Amino acid sequence: MRSIRAIFRGDLRRVTASIVSIVILLGLCVVPCLYAWFNIFSNWDPYGPDATSRIPVAVVSEDKGGSLLGLEMNIGDKILEALEANDTIGWVFPESKDEAMTLLEKSDCYAVLVVSDDFTQDVFDSLSGGSVSPKLHYYENDKKNAIAPKITGKAKTAVQQQVNTTFIETITGYLADFAHFLSSMGVDGPTLIAKLQSASQSIRGQLGTAATALDALSGLNNTAQTILTCAYQFTGDAADAATSAGVLLGDANTVLSGTGSLIDKTNAATRDALEAVSTVLGDIQTHLNKASQSLDDFHSYTREKLTGQIQSVAALSQQCRAMSQQLQALGATQAAQALEALAGQLDGVRRALETVQSVADAKLDEAAALLATASQVTAQAQEAVGSLSELVSQETTQQVQQKLQGLQQTLDGAAQLLAGTDSVSVSIRQAITDFNTQLSSLETGLLQARSGLGSVSSALDTADKLLEHLSGDKEAQELTDLLQGNGKSLAEYLASPVAMETVDTYPIATYGSAMAPFYTVLAQWVGTLLCATFLKVGYKPRPELERPSLAAHFFGRYGIFLLVGLAQAVIVAAGDLLYVQIQCLYPWKFLLAACVNGLVFSLINYAMVFALDNIGMALDVILLVVQVAGAGGTYPVEVLPEIFQKLNPYMPFRYAMDAMRECVAGSYGTNYWKDLGILLIFLVVFTVLGLALYRPAKGLNRLIAQSKNRTGIMV
Repeated sequence: MRSIRAIFRGDLRRVTASIVSIVILLGLCVVPCLYAWFNIFSNWDPYGPDATSRIPVAVVSEDKGGSLLGLEMNIGDKILEALEANDTIGWVFPESKDEAMTLLEKSDCYAVLVVSDDFTQDVFDSLSGGSVSPKLHYYENDKKNAIAPKITGKAKTAVQQQVNTTFIETITGYLADFAHFLSSMGVDGPTLIAKLQSASQSIRGQLGTAATALDALSGLNNTAQTILTCAYQFTGDAADAATSAGVLLGDANTVLSGTGSLIDKTNAATRDALEAVSTVLGDIQTHLNKASQSLDDFHSYTREKLTGQIQSVAALSQQCRAMSQQLQALGATQAAQALEALAGQLDGVRRALETVQSVADAKLDEAAALLATASQVTAQAQEAVGSLSELVSQETTQQVQQKLQGLQQTLDGAAQLLAGTDSVSVSIRQAITDFNTQLSSLETGLLQARSGLGSVSSALDTADKLLEHLSGDKEAQELTDLLQGNGKSLAEYLASPVAMETVDTYPIATYGSAMAPFYTVLAQWVGTLLCATFLKVGYKPRPELERPSLAAHFFGRYGIFLLVGLAQAVIVAAGDLLYVQIQCLYPWKFLLAACVNGLVFSLINYAMVFALDNIGMALDVILLVVQVAGAGGTYPVEVLPEIFQKLNPYMPFRYAMDAMRECVAGSYGTNYWKDLGILLIFLVVFTVLGLALYRPAKGLNRLIAQSKNRTGIMV
């Protein structure tokens, strides 16, 4: 220790004995601190409005405007008006795009923003499903400054926000005006919703009526198709019955022509026709009696005629009932009852014929009873004819009076047409087929219409639910009130519906205060490096003192380096706090951290030069460069190349800056003391390294020094 104190006192006397050495030491203490202060000042608030408002960005609008739902708008002009009041960027407004591009190429501005001539129309087209997206053209000048494009990037964001705000404010303004118009007409939100609900109910009632009508049409269409099918079947037998029908028509025509008055003629014709029917029934009974006498006649009848008659009677019975139901729905009660009675008679005939058919191959004596039953049914039919004749006479007298003359003409024509009934039958069957096809198409159309009514009803259900929700929805009422009250407030809300609240965990007021730890640590390293470069580390022993040990030599000469390092630490920390006035929550801890940095940095640089001389100086510079790039002073370590991420835990800069950041923004737990403790580990490591490498590298250091001296130009 005595040798260490002797060396240190001797160095201190020699330094203070010369004014030049004092000035040099003062320069070593102050000049590096100026580097820190100037950099902190220059980075004090580069991203604030006061700074960015001085960065020129040119804006040009070539927008020709557009229309949407009859609303004329020019978003480009709105953008320029809004940016003129925006002071976050130094907006410049040239007359044309060419003039703006000239400013950019001459580096008189950092960026150019151009609104295209079809911008507004593209916005409207995109809202209506168009495939063209509206675009703003942004040009940057990366050559003028590397950081400026990052700052002017705020211009793009500002313009995009302005476009959204302008468009939404304009549309909302029109909505507000419309709401005010409705309010002035006495129509408010609840009233409008109530009217819409009433209209929906009215439409729903009309849809129900339409659905009922479609169902009725569908039923009539099905009935018509069935009747046509029966007619198609009966047409095949029309030729066989034509002759008998012609005779009957001739007799009827004779009766009609011989009638005196119109009513008498009608009644007489009805009676004669019924008498003719009775005669026919009598003939049927005669044939039945004959069939009962001859087994061959019976078998011929059952095999040739019976099956067709059963099918025809069954089909007529079904259609009579269907038509009776339709007439009953229309209110024709008497006609419906008559048709229903007729259907019952036909059912009796069908059952009798089916019974006869079941014993078609029986003997004559076994079929006699069945033939007798058929004869009885025929007799009952004769009685029904009499009752039906009386009913027809009563209900159709007026119609007969109106149409009797036409009926006679029709009978004359029918008698003539029956002569060619064979060819006409084919035409009728074809017409029936075509008409049946049309009825099938009609059925398909009715089903589609019915389905369409179902879809409309479903849509009305959805609308009713929406209207019901709106009628009781508090937010919807508030929206209506807001439209009618203050449309501008609503536009501002819609332009930015979600507000972002930023809460800083460790807030720092200015960017300069945030960068102060980096620039302070960098200035301290540079100061101790300059000290190791300007001051000699070698020691020549004096005659009056015994030769000191390596440790005494190392620590004795280090004393002057330590004083300079601590002086640099105090000056730069005090200047940060008092002169620059950075934000610092714990100023005394900040000063202590600076002193520990000065102690560690001065020893690292001293130890490297002490052990390796010129090589040590070069290594100190390399350590400086590597730490500036990879210690995380400017950019987060996570975005740096992988090599720097791996070296970062072994860099003194990292822990020195982290300790100071704990003082500037706020401390967490024992992080501050941990960082200082790791720095002291570097102190021990480099002390051992400097002592261990001194003798092994002594010869190499001598050779390098001799080579430098021989150049004549290197110190």
